[in-house]
Amino acid sequence: MNTVLDSNKITGKYILVTALAVLFSWILHEFAHWTAGNLLDYNMGMSLNKSFPLNGVFKSDKDYQLV
Repeated sequence: MNTVLDSNKITGKYILVTALAVLFSWILHEFAHWTAGNLLDYNMGMSLNKSFPLNGVFKSDKDYQLV
């Protein structure tokens, strides 16, 4: 009778899978910024929370927006 409610419990496995999915998407997101900069001929660096040109500046606002 309570099978629907029982299947909606938050378990350790659910938390682990969700945390891994968030971590993977976060890394993929930052890597996409890094890749865009490299495609625009910037020598890019990447830290935990951002990707940036190693010379410190973008050549134009358009490049900044694209990256």
